[in-house]
Amino acid sequence: MLFKGPINANDFGGFIVTLLLNYREIANNLNKYVIYLDNAPIHRAYTCINKLTLRINFLYGPPYTP
Repeated sequence: MLFKGPINANDFGGFIVTLLLNYREIANNLNKYVIYLDNAPIHRAYTCINKLTLRINFLYGPPYTP
């Protein structure tokens, strides 16, 4: 997905939902997949709220990793 301008946690959440809707293999086998994220505030805001309800495995990189 492409976004013009800055994005927020809701935009990131929309991306995750779109990913799961378009790739049923991932949605049906969440325990087999890990989504690797950097430490951007939008990632933390979205995952703190929704990771328990979505059962997605999020893995964060170490701080200041390019």
